Amino acid sequence: MNHEENELIGKYLDGKLSDTESESLHNLMRNSKQARHRLQLFAAVSEGLAERSRFVSPVPKTSRFGKLTLPWSIAAAALIFAFINWKIPAAKTITGESGESFLALLVDEAGAKFSEGNGPEQVRFGEGNYVLDEGAVHVRFSNGADLLMKAPVSFAIDSAYRIRLHEGSMRAVAPPSAQGFTIATPGVNYEDLGTEFGISVNRESGVSELHVFDGQVDAKDPESNQLLSSFREGQSVTYTEGTAGPAPPPDSEKFLTPGSIGFLRWNIHQRRFGNDPDLLACYSFTKPGEDISRLRNEAKNGVASDGDISGARWVSGRWPGKDALLFDRDNDFVEIDLPGNYKELTFAAWVKLDRFDFSHTSLFDSNGWSDGDVHWQFNRSGSMWIAAFAGNRKTISPPKIVPTGQWVHLAAVISLDQLKSEVFVNGTPSGASQIPEETILEPGISRIGNWLWDQEWPYVPIRALRGRMDEFAIWKRALTEPELQKLVEEGKPAPLWTMQKN
Repeated sequence: MNHEENELIGKYLDGKLSDTESESLHNLMRNSKQARHRLQLFAAVSEGLAERSRFVSPVPKTSRFGKLTLPWSIAAAALIFAFINWKIPAAKTITGESGESFLALLVDEAGAKFSEGNGPEQVRFGEGNYVLDEGAVHVRFSNGADLLMKAPVSFAIDSAYRIRLHEGSMRAVAPPSAQGFTIATPGVNYEDLGTEFGISVNRESGVSELHVFDGQVDAKDPESNQLLSSFREGQSVTYTEGTAGPAPPPDSEKFLTPGSIGFLRWNIHQRRFGNDPDLLACYSFTKPGEDISRLRNEAKNGVASDGDISGARWVSGRWPGKDALLFDRDNDFVEIDLPGNYKELTFAAWVKLDRFDFSHTSLFDSNGWSDGDVHWQFNRSGSMWIAAFAGNRKTISPPKIVPTGQWVHLAAVISLDQLKSEVFVNGTPSGASQIPEETILEPGISRIGNWLWDQEWPYVPIRALRGRMDEFAIWKRALTEPELQKLVEEGKPAPLWTMQKN
């Protein structure tokens, strides 16, 4: 399905279809089995996410040859299967459109590589042994149980209700539909009673370690199935050949959450991202150890200075552990110096906007209002634009409204070669303008999240941003739409995030 067809379905669920669009959707549903599947999926998302805090992701593809590398790409059919499992009776396996059955699906990953011959079939897990050599994965079973694990880990799937952990650590999140879900270890089986827990196994010693994060877990003898002991939220224990002992506090690095997998994926992306030779600035908003008033430019060949933080405060970003800056006062900003003159510039940022308080709100503004100064702003309605001042810009396509209350990826491209400026929301073109031939690009001293505001100049309007920002980058070339969409895919805050509407 293309973007327009997906947008029709989204508008239908939002109750925003026009009469013409309603007729188009009717024809689409009548003629496309894929579209009917997609509508079923989106409807499940709309209803299910209100009751479930966990997310199912677009699922990566794998290769059966050599090490199984899992690039972050969309496999829509597997995503549909992952949602269908909410409706399937717990004892059944999932059946794909081609008729094959499987017990679980890979729904998220970060740099994952399985050993040759010990990985999933595409994104499907059936009975058998699995060895994760690198990265992290999130696996969802047909009964709704989730397993999250970070390499190295070796395990076997016997059924949708029984896993054997040979080595490594995993977190299990089991809803009531998966009650009885069991992770078997040397000398003891851990049976879930509708809860969340972490388990580690040391292959050499055979010692297993249990941490109950929520609910109750029963430890049972693997031979007789007799209850050894029950453990509740906050309790930890080790078992050596069936004998219980004390356990250290749980290590958060071992027991991943869905959010932490997203953060791992972003970190992998950032290491590549900073090496782009055209990158003038890369501010990843990593909170410094001591000097919290500096925003470090992490671009390998960065031209822009580090940022001087004024007023804006450090808060949480897209994932647990990811830092951001909160701009919520009139004099909050980050000041940078971007020297030189350019033929093209691209700006991109991840932001979570609260509201638009002023006639114009600043994302990035040169401190002046002279030829070459660059201004990237919203108006009060939430429309976005970018311009460099040497004359008036002429609107080619009117900008769309930028959403508030959610993380969005915003980008702006300005090109003297094309005599055009364009803005993007979540990788999608959102408005364009024609710029005069005499335009120059010389940003100079500039501010992120505000414009120069001087009390001695009482007529200067306030342009203060209201919201959070946790990434900002500048290139000396015009990034293409596919390049921007790749940035969105690699940095999206949650697996289902792409289904949110602009």
